[in-house]
Amino acid sequence: MKKYLYLADAMYRNRCDWSNGYNYVEDALDNFEIETELDHEIVEELEEIMYEYDCVDGRHFRDCDYNYNWIYENLLTSEEKEIYDKMEEE
Repeated sequence: MKKYLYLADAMYRNRCDWSNGYNYVEDALDNFEIETELDHEIVEELEEIMYEYDCVDGRHFRDCDYNYNWIYENLLTSEEKEIYDKMEEE
């Protein structure tokens, strides 16, 4: 799975279920290779949410600058968008 696709899916899953903390996003970031300045900014924002906010709340991934919708619109290929859409239907 492509790194942005995997990250967007993890963010959406944590948005819907944060009962185990930010487990989905943590796993996605473990496999996320920082290759560009944008990658660095995305990781920095997500780590701030996970480690600096007092309250665990998946809605942060909906409301942040580089949220799953932003990744969908700006970073996924058309093929990845099809995969993402099928994953969200499940």
